[in-house]
Amino acid sequence: LSMGWDGRSMFRLCCVVGLLLVVRFRGVVAGQGTWTTLPIHGERPGGRYATSVALSSDNNKMVVFGGKGVNDAPRHDLWEYDFDTATFQERGDDAPDAQFFASAASDGESLYLFGGKRGVASGHEGLGLHYTSDLWMFHQGLWTRLSGGDVHPTGREGSCMVFIRDDTLLVFGGQHVGEEKLSDTWQFDISSQTWRQLGLGGPQPDPRAGHSCAALKGHLVVWGGKTTGPTRGGDVDDCWAFDTETEEWNQVNQGEDRPSARYAHGAAAVGDDTMFLYGGLLKHRSDELWKFSFMNATDGTWERIERQATWPPAMSHTSLVSTPSELFFFGGMNEHQDYTNDFWRFDLSARSWTNLTTACGPVDDDGDCTHTPLTPTLRYGHVTAMAGSRVYVAGGMNGLGYREDVWSWASASWERVWSSQYKPTERFDHRAVVVGNDMYIFGGVALRSTYSLVVNDLWKLDMDRGVWTQLERYDLYPMKPAVRPENRQSHGFINVKDKMYVVYGNVLYEDFTGQCPPQPDCPPNKKDVWQYDLENNQWLQLSPQGDLPQGRSKHTATTVQGNIFMYGGISYVQGYYNEMLDELWECVASWISQCCLFVLISLVFNSGSVWTAAHGIVEELFNPALMPAWITPPLHGRMCCSYSADASSTSSETSGSVRRKIS
Repeated sequence: LSMGWDGRSMFRLCCVVGLLLVVRFRGVVAGQGTWTTLPIHGERPGGRYATSVALSSDNNKMVVFGGKGVNDAPRHDLWEYDFDTATFQERGDDAPDAQFFASAASDGESLYLFGGKRGVASGHEGLGLHYTSDLWMFHQGLWTRLSGGDVHPTGREGSCMVFIRDDTLLVFGGQHVGEEKLSDTWQFDISSQTWRQLGLGGPQPDPRAGHSCAALKGHLVVWGGKTTGPTRGGDVDDCWAFDTETEEWNQVNQGEDRPSARYAHGAAAVGDDTMFLYGGLLKHRSDELWKFSFMNATDGTWERIERQATWPPAMSHTSLVSTPSELFFFGGMNEHQDYTNDFWRFDLSARSWTNLTTACGPVDDDGDCTHTPLTPTLRYGHVTAMAGSRVYVAGGMNGLGYREDVWSWASASWERVWSSQYKPTERFDHRAVVVGNDMYIFGGVALRSTYSLVVNDLWKLDMDRGVWTQLERYDLYPMKPAVRPENRQSHGFINVKDKMYVVYGNVLYEDFTGQCPPQPDCPPNKKDVWQYDLENNQWLQLSPQGDLPQGRSKHTATTVQGNIFMYGGISYVQGYYNEMLDELWECVASWISQCCLFVLISLVFNSGSVWTAAHGIVEELFNPALMPAWITPPLHGRMCCSYSADASSTSSETSGSVRRKIS
């Protein structure tokens, strides 16, 4: 005021800035347009509804995800439409199902996965289970199915596989339907992608599963397992070597001092002549560590490593991997028959174990940890392999179902490996927004084997690479499950700069009669607004004060100049849709005075930058919880509610915003 600015001048300034923004807003609303049918050349997605669509940042491509298709079946396919070529292309959809008791090998760069029992991911053990003979290669985040041709091994679990020399994999044994044990030996040529059965003549190991094997001096060395052969029953302690030059089996003389018969143990080769064996299932679970020195096709010796003060627990159904100087094992089933995520390292020079286990703490409905730091969930029957300097863990199962995730460990930390095929489950009535060149989807009705379930998962799609990342589950454990929106469908989902907002919605899945499923908490309308901060990866609930707009779903939510608008929808009372809504609501800020003060300070220090300062305010405060009220259109009717930061949140202070009904 001492510089010549009186209250009336400031009021006029605020009104002028507000008027300019309103005129721009009106111009957008008043714009005219026409509909045009776009051509589609070649393949296209099937018909669908309740899907999500997003544009790339350069507006040159459009992606379509999920929805309901033929016979109302939920979908999770991802298609990209190129406006220049007028063509659709389906993005990566090929990856192994959730699996258990597969076998794995590595050539130092890629992970190979063979066979196993496949089924439904987390939650439904026993549904759709089958033995498979699929062979997959995992390289640089991408799964590739290797064809194998018409001649290939039968589907199986509990086999073993090794990388024996350049471009060659060997597989032995396993079990098939009815726990029928197998004793066949197969070679896969990676270059030609063909299978060939070996060792058809002469003596052979008894059929078995749960055994171990290693590639030593050009031989496939097999030890132990569970067999139903003609000379033995149950667990065995014999050792056999398959010569890859002569393609013949020989039984190896091991001496008297050797491990007792067992199966479901872990084994790994170190160098060209040594194999280490850990754990396994006897009449009890073992914590023994043994070293096997392979001399030739008929002779070898065992040495039991002396137990030290720091030592892993007894474990079965685990797997062992190695570097030239270390051994690693992850997970398995302990002596209490609990699934574990134990992770240990053995120093070969010092002959000492180090516990690398990361405490998991509470788990969620899918069996995943709910607290940082990151770690794979509890499991057994998984595969572990070394590729370069990284330990990879894939698949397995726990009490909640079969796993389909891949993790890698290096430099003392775990990292979830997101492949281009890993993606949200089939769903519809979800919502999507685009931030930069990433598409985010939240919630919807997701397919869970034989039933559908309303969910609250948040996913990000990199539209350049076609790679999905699930947020919250693995990197936001402190946010889960308390501080995040409830499961919902038919909600509003919008973004304002670096924030995303979930607005109202329906928490229960309704059938086509318009009725809720038989649950006691119907009606399921929500009356909440949630903010997700992309920079800090945190959810924040904006807590209502006073009256709120009526609960609703299937409404429209959008943003204009940073303000949230909500229109229409359906209310849900006593189990039925009972009212179509035609109200328009706007979310605006409640602190005009602070905004005007900011403009005044800018004018005092630099009177020539009035419009720069005003524009900077709008840019800096591009957030409905903080948006200055003077840029909103004229309002008619009553102001009925306000939002402010949740008092229980640990986030920084957030100024309140106001919802006004526009008549």
